[in-house]
Amino acid sequence: LAAVMTPTRARVVRTWIGSERAVEGKTRVTFVWEAVPRTPGDAVRSGETPARVSLTAVGPDGTPYFRGRVPADSSGSAARPASGSRVSFDAPPGKIQLRLSIESAAAEVLDSETREIDVPDLTTPQTALGTPGVFRARTQRDYLQLKGDLQATPTAGREFSRTERVFIRVPVYTPAGAPATVTARLLNRSAQPMGDLVVSPSASDPAVKEIDLALAPMPPGEYLVEIVVAGPGEPIKDVLGFRVGS
Repeated sequence: LAAVMTPTRARVVRTWIGSERAVEGKTRVTFVWEAVPRTPGDAVRSGETPARVSLTAVGPDGTPYFRGRVPADSSGSAARPASGSRVSFDAPPGKIQLRLSIESAAAEVLDSETREIDVPDLTTPQTALGTPGVFRARTQRDYLQLKGDLQATPTAGREFSRTERVFIRVPVYTPAGAPATVTARLLNRSAQPMGDLVVSPSASDPAVKEIDLALAPMPPGEYLVEIVVAGPGEPIKDVLGFRVGS
């Protein structure tokens, strides 16, 4: 559970890295970061607040795929917090190295990290699964807007309030548009089944599947969502972990 729930760089920011099919055999890599929410009452200096992340992505031979700054999303407010900040770039399947530098508004480096990731090949002749993205909404209006926007930014967080609306978007790829069946189950922290979840095609793209999570009936605690995709080739399984607060 800790392995699928704990975001990296949890001291300053939370990050999420997703993959989806691109053109010419490449994979589109999406990097999302969010500032870690502060505990109410904590005294925080303005210089300790992350304002941007400098990101460099290079291949094993040093080939650059992306280099630039990803500024914080400033569109939020006290009533409606900003969503995560994101950037996407295309890379060939294989290993790439990501170098992160988290900076304050005064360009002070608050934290840094070097990470190696495997970029999946999503053009195989079998069923392939992109990275499931998790989306949170605090109002019904936000929820409907997210549902209708395939370019909406996923959240990097995995802790939610029971008053929030949450859904998971699953990109599924099959050869020649062959059909695939996506099923999902809710599990408790011991991986025991608690019930099946409804999986529906996205209104914006029927090839993308969406899973709604009704958080209001769930007692506070930790949960898992097991996703299974059955299509041409071997079945694919993925697991997401999350926590529900009060």
